[in-house]
Amino acid sequence: MRKLTVRRKRSFVGCALKVMMSVVASDRSKDCGKLKNGKSITVDVPDTEFKVELSTCGVTMRFAVPAGTDDVFLFAKPIIDPSNPFIITVDPTCENKAKTPETKKTGGGDFGAQIDAIAANMLDYMKEDEDCGYEERHVNRLNNILVSYLSALKNISPADDAQIKELVKNTVLQINELEEDTDHVMIETDEREDICALINSAAVASGYSTDEDITEEWREW
Repeated sequence: MRKLTVRRKRSFVGCALKVMMSVVASDRSKDCGKLKNGKSITVDVPDTEFKVELSTCGVTMRFAVPAGTDDVFLFAKPIIDPSNPFIITVDPTCENKAKTPETKKTGGGDFGAQIDAIAANMLDYMKEDEDCGYEERHVNRLNNILVSYLSALKNISPADDAQIKELVKNTVLQINELEEDTDHVMIETDEREDICALINSAAVASGYSTDEDITEEWREW
């Protein structure tokens, strides 16, 4: 037997925050528990090649770990390709599929309340896991970035796509820096969708001509 450490760098394909890890050996399957964002799990494994399975709602990732391997690093969004070591299968019964960020139609929406909700969710998670990898100051920093974005949108008159897109770019780059400062553990799937929805919806409400995901070009979270 040997010890294997599996480290999860950041969010990856899945439709939930919880990622459960199992070791699948030829004679048994061992449940190893929840692999949190930015955390690791160390387990005893066979000396031979075996498989590790990661699962969320509707998505299962399986990959082989060669004999002699002691560390596995998981990064964001494994490519779904036959040559890739990840094998992706989707459960058609899952009600909450993995999603790409979409613009939520909110009319004149209370964007300030949306920012408060994003911050509240992050602070709640921080209380549940004191070792979550980020602090209240990081949440406040994100809050300030989003509030500044909304304020700057109000100063763009008349509506101009180029100016709005440049503002979105600067906002996303600031969030990229924040996420890097927390070693990419702060923004998970739900937070990403909420932040993108806020940025995109506010842009449309300010006169941006399409409801595409403007953040995708620069976003690293």
